[in-house]
Amino acid sequence: GNREEQMFRLAVLDRGAELVTCDANMNDGVDHAVDLHDLPFADNEFDMLLNIQVLEHVRHPDQVCREFFRVLKPGGVAIITVPQITHTLTAGTPPHYFNFTRHGLEACVADAGFQVLAIEAQGGHFCAVATMLHYSVRVIEHSNLPGWVKAISISVCRVFFGFAIKGLFKGLDPIDNQQRSTLGWCICALKVKG
Repeated sequence: GNREEQMFRLAVLDRGAELVTCDANMNDGVDHAVDLHDLPFADNEFDMLLNIQVLEHVRHPDQVCREFFRVLKPGGVAIITVPQITHTLTAGTPPHYFNFTRHGLEACVADAGFQVLAIEAQGGHFCAVATMLHYSVRVIEHSNLPGWVKAISISVCRVFFGFAIKGLFKGLDPIDNQQRSTLGWCICALKVKG
């Protein structure tokens, strides 16, 4: 993404690390426009790879994970986040080809050669449900309802689903100790030396 979307940019640079950024298109803060299926980097070039909410946009995530493995040095770490439940896409964004379950993400990363160090849910069942309910606003915005009905319905949904339900459900999330239904996953994987 562009510089505004690069949440970790300053933290990386403040530590004296070299940062190489990639996106599908050249933007402010992007060093390389790339196709993740065929990265333009040498084997064993990077110590760490951070891929945030992108793998769902590629047609062949297994191939992309193999590319991640290829460009990382032995001992290198990949941190990847993906959605499991999603509903919205911004204009101009490639579509979501996949939404990953825990098992699907683990298999994709392990099949590429990585050793999975950790995997963590991004919210539990109740956060996922609250987010889907809040999506009602988008459904109503794109509906054929009369303008005044849309305006009232959207306001009610924003307050009820966007604040009240999200707040309540976020408080309930800790009781979900299985975390099968989640907004997404964050995985940390190691390219084993050797």
